[in-house]
Amino acid sequence: MREVAPGIFIDGTLNKVCLYPEVNDDTAVIHAAKDPCHRKRLGYTTRGAPKDHPHEHSLREGRHLILNMVDAPEPRYFLPLMFHQARDFAAEHRAQGRALIIHCNEGRSRSTSLALVILATSGALPSASYAEARAAYTALDPLYAPNDGVRLFLETHWAQVCGVYDVDSAVTT
Repeated sequence: MREVAPGIFIDGTLNKVCLYPEVNDDTAVIHAAKDPCHRKRLGYTTRGAPKDHPHEHSLREGRHLILNMVDAPEPRYFLPLMFHQARDFAAEHRAQGRALIIHCNEGRSRSTSLALVILATSGALPSASYAEARAAYTALDPLYAPNDGVRLFLETHWAQVCGVYDVDSAVTT
């Protein structure tokens, strides 16, 4: 686990218990992994979460936000909604003085991309463009290595991700 900004930590879940059951009251967790986190919590055995499930894309439980996020090679698997939920969740818990752990499977692509968006939308990083925010974030976290899908998604949808959520654009094509 590494701290990329005061009170904001990045981690991977390989060989770890995903749900961080032992986090204390001073910590909130964003789980940016379909496998094992989202799948384990919702209990589905199909390839993807059931389309008719109310928590198909995310589930919030107390100090945990569990996102159905995969490190897909294509941007169409990412939704602005997921980044908005992470941003709002982080802002709420940081305002309450909690540390924030953001994790995915390896701690270098999805979790770090969420941290980048959280920091850019909170004013801690430049937010005019993804390229500008990425350069500033990489100075904080040299391990940032977004896979093509999330990188292309953020390049294409940066204004949407950093702005007000638009229901009509919830699904990317």
